[in-house]
Amino acid sequence: MIVLSCITNAQNKGYQQGLKASCAFFNLEIETIVINGPWRSHRLKDQSIQRFLMRLNPEEIVLFTDGYDVVFVANEKEILEKYQKMNSPVVFSTEANCYPYSTFSYLYQDVSSKFRYLNSGGYIGTAGGILKLHAALKDIDVRQSLAADNTFQWSNQYHWTKLYLYIKNEIKLDTDCTIFQTFANDLSFIPDAANAHSDNQVRKQQIETEVERIMEDFDFSGNRLINKVTESNPCHLHFNSIYLKDFIFSSKMKDLLPWMNGISVDELQ
Repeated sequence: MIVLSCITNAQNKGYQQGLKASCAFFNLEIETIVINGPWRSHRLKDQSIQRFLMRLNPEEIVLFTDGYDVVFVANEKEILEKYQKMNSPVVFSTEANCYPYSTFSYLYQDVSSKFRYLNSGGYIGTAGGILKLHAALKDIDVRQSLAADNTFQWSNQYHWTKLYLYIKNEIKLDTDCTIFQTFANDLSFIPDAANAHSDNQVRKQQIETEVERIMEDFDFSGNRLINKVTESNPCHLHFNSIYLKDFIFSSKMKDLLPWMNGISVDELQ
């Protein structure tokens, strides 16, 4: 299995001490595409990923991940065992928000999990299976244009969601958060900066309260996070809320980042 990411800044703390360090700790093979120049659209990574995948054996398993706000907490064996049980060529991460186009929410199947909407910051599949989806994505963009396409042209998640809604039988969503876990905030939450003190304590407290609300769905057990909603132990943690970027390296996460504390993999067994 290859872990694949696409970034613009290889010195970013989240990449170096989060994604890259966790891959090294769990002996995961990582390939990182570094894009030089301005990041004009999230769709740039789709183009770069497609070119990379074309060089691989079609049967190679690839796990794509965002680069700055992700950590792994499991090894390849566990990830692949869970992937194989899902019985789908490509499995996408999920989140609690239908982002960026909430109208798509009405087209999703009703499931018991709150994590029911596609998130493109993490997915796993065969290189050939992912390339097949890239071809379908291009075809649908050409033939099935929607009025919202121009508004969300920058968002690859919008386009992957549109593809999923057209070909649901070819993409599986990890709604049980077996492999992938996201932590998106409530999109209606906007910290009150207008009434904040000069040291911005009001806004800081509001953000801390929102972070606590997000984390109410989870418990920590040793070096693993437990999703209390789905009763799962996810392997890939994606802190995709803008309010959780610093939470990765907070004291509450210290047990989930053993490499930061000089602990070896053997000591976790």
